[in-house]
Amino acid sequence: MRRVAAAFGVATMSLYGGVGGKGALVLAMIDVAMADAVPSGVRTSAGWRQRLDLGARTQWAAYRLHPWLAEVISLTQAQPVPSLVRFGEWNLAALARSGLDPVARFDVHLLICNYVRGLAINLSAEERLLADSGLDPDSFAGEPNPVLHSMMRDYPALAAAGDYPFDLDRLFAFGLDRLLDGVAPLTSGGAGGSPAPPR
Repeated sequence: MRRVAAAFGVATMSLYGGVGGKGALVLAMIDVAMADAVPSGVRTSAGWRQRLDLGARTQWAAYRLHPWLAEVISLTQAQPVPSLVRFGEWNLAALARSGLDPVARFDVHLLICNYVRGLAINLSAEERLLADSGLDPDSFAGEPNPVLHSMMRDYPALAAAGDYPFDLDRLFAFGLDRLLDGVAPLTSGGAGGSPAPPR
């Protein structure tokens, strides 16, 4: 909030007065930040997997652009945010011909959304660590931790990982593929993402 106020050259508390309080301001910020996360221009004939993959990647891109976003979106409390509603509609429409019943479709929607959001929580923590360290991202990632390396010598399974190529984008893509692999057998079209022909 201090950064937003500084950008507009106003006092922090003055931001709340114009939007009906902090809660309303946060919802408005979510709406703007998520507006580009709703995919467009995709063939309606595309399979459920292709469409969910695109939806998850645009959601991840929004979190990448706005690291604070994952911390203010709620899984358990519905938020009246137009862009979130449009995003939910996108995901559920992608599953409309999957052969899953409405409850299972919503389960898949929530599972994937929260997977992306859960991983994205680390983005704001990473941003804070970078700010505290004063290092640029590449230098920060390459910083050795001799204490941790010494500890790992006593744990062979961890030590076997060696210099693990920690990269949130790579981890996101890996996990998303595994999630979609897990959904595929539940659908009428299997891994291909297109529904099975009627009998």
